Amino acid sequence: MGCPVRWAELDQEFGPFTVDACVAESRANAYCYLSWSKAEDARVQKFDGHNAWGNLPFSIIVAIIKNFLKCKRRQQWGTAACFLVPVWPGNEGWELVRSLPEVFKVVREWAQGTHLFTAPDLRGHGRTAWGPTRWPVVVVRVGPEPVALPDWA
Repeated sequence: MGCPVRWAELDQEFGPFTVDACVAESRANAYCYLSWSKAEDARVQKFDGHNAWGNLPFSIIVAIIKNFLKCKRRQQWGTAACFLVPVWPGNEGWELVRSLPEVFKVVREWAQGTHLFTAPDLRGHGRTAWGPTRWPVVVVRVGPEPVALPDWA
């Protein structure tokens, strides 16, 4: 999960977020009251009407983003999200959001080597830093107002 201070800044500016789209089964890394773990599977959840936050797993990032866009098409007003996306050549998640600049707006950018990620401390005392990122990272935003979506969404 991202650093709590950085998440709080995003929540202050774009929130309140109503659902954390991808959390651990224990929910130890959840920042929202409502959260979806692997069991709830954000690839099939209804984002409709939610203002979602998501630090999405690399392996399913495209499927989650496509599901979000389908939900956005069903309910344009009020359906919004901020997704944390790693930026490296060939990353399908980054390629997808970058291909839709009228839908996804980059609202934060961090360079490779930035200290962004923390995890619950295994001893139960606060959080532990994971060290610097190996690649640049962005947060993209889809606002709660209607946007022109691709035909496949």
